[in-house]
Amino acid sequence: MFKNRKAALVCLCLAALLALVSLSATGCIRRDTVPNPVEEGPDENLPPTNEVEVFLFFVDPALVESGELGEFGYVLPITRSITVGEGEDVVRRTLEALLAGPRVEDGNYYATVPATAEMMAVTREGSTLTINFSQEVLTDSPGGTLWGSIFVQSIVFTATQFPEVEQVMVLVEGEMWDDGHSVWEKPLGQEDLRNF
Repeated sequence: MFKNRKAALVCLCLAALLALVSLSATGCIRRDTVPNPVEEGPDENLPPTNEVEVFLFFVDPALVESGELGEFGYVLPITRSITVGEGEDVVRRTLEALLAGPRVEDGNYYATVPATAEMMAVTREGSTLTINFSQEVLTDSPGGTLWGSIFVQSIVFTATQFPEVEQVMVLVEGEMWDDGHSVWEKPLGQEDLRNF
């Protein structure tokens, strides 16, 4: 009947369109049952959110390769916009973004926390933040003295960018962080990293 497929396809589309128009005109399709997104507006049940720009401290491989410490040790800050919902803690949301690791658009940086590690709890007492990780923060880490220092630098600088956090303590399943080279025995602040 048709000499080419293109003509057949055009006719088929026109026939389908004609059928929809006639069904709509005869009332077989009720327009009032199809939601109109413009009329509905935003979901009233969703809490308001804020976009906040924060710093995430990831490994700079150039610093590691050179062996020279930068302003923040072997890590550098990356600016990231995160979403913080009403009632959510900006510090916790920032740490969650740190655990997610760097994005391609961040450049040539490496994650400082193993992807398998979970942040089990984040608590704050006064100006001290305590983060309790799952054991994978140690068992799945690349290991070594250097990597332990990088982990500490990343966590402390990321958390202490907020004025309400002056020191950070990391636990692993409720016990002191001990990577076999260093033990995180007491809360650490930015000043303490000079000797770590």
